[in-house]
Amino acid sequence: MLLEQLKNNSFSKIYRVYDKSGPKVLKIYKKNKFLDLNCPVPLRSHQKNLNIFFKGQLTVKHQVISDQILKIDLIKGYQQPTINNFFLKSLKNFQIAFKKIHKLKLKENIVSLSNKVNQHIELLSKEPLFKKFKINSNKVKKYIEAYEQNTFCHGDLHFENIFINKKNCIFIDWDYCTMSTAGYDLAMLCYLENFNKKQIEQLALATNINVKEIEHYIPIAMLLEFFYQLQLSKLSGKSLNLKLFEKIKSFLPYIT
Repeated sequence: MLLEQLKNNSFSKIYRVYDKSGPKVLKIYKKNKFLDLNCPVPLRSHQKNLNIFFKGQLTVKHQVISDQILKIDLIKGYQQPTINNFFLKSLKNFQIAFKKIHKLKLKENIVSLSNKVNQHIELLSKEPLFKKFKINSNKVKKYIEAYEQNTFCHGDLHFENIFINKKNCIFIDWDYCTMSTAGYDLAMLCYLENFNKKQIEQLALATNINVKEIEHYIPIAMLLEFFYQLQLSKLSGKSLNLKLFEKIKSFLPYIT
């Protein structure tokens, strides 16, 4: 078996593997105190969900090798969208697959969004920078639950996790899946890809999700990104980008 390293970050290593069955992708999760926080569904328990996604043509085949190793089929015949072609060519296939995700009746081992955020708050509460915020977990929960939280969500939608061709759209990296509302899933995409007001409205129209619902969850996407970057800074020893700190300041009155 031959290994070719593709990525190495604070939470996992990604390899291309060459074996008798052909090329695959191997994702090896690193053990650290933040792993269970970011990937709350135990990998072996996640296999059942991954099989459901595959049967529903929402992803490629995944095989759990161990608690830390995931083997993934190589993606062929698909391309990742760009901001230039997403709205012109890819939106129809995206919205079809997006609706399929939110029709899935998955609840077992899936952490709710409010619980996920609260777990971040508890783990990071002793960090000096985090202490300045004085975030109230009850207020965060109330803010999140302004819309009904009964929908299965991918939880980490951005262009690197989306693959589209002329007939279909599939997704990878289901580690952050959660129970929330479809508006949260779109808010994460809008935030991470920096969509403007017009693009958010176009996305809302295509998916039949209210613009106000999407905009409601963009601050939660910001907050989770801040938590993630704070974790990365702790693991790498590098200083946190304070631009992100400035972004969430306007949201603090709602959750402190």
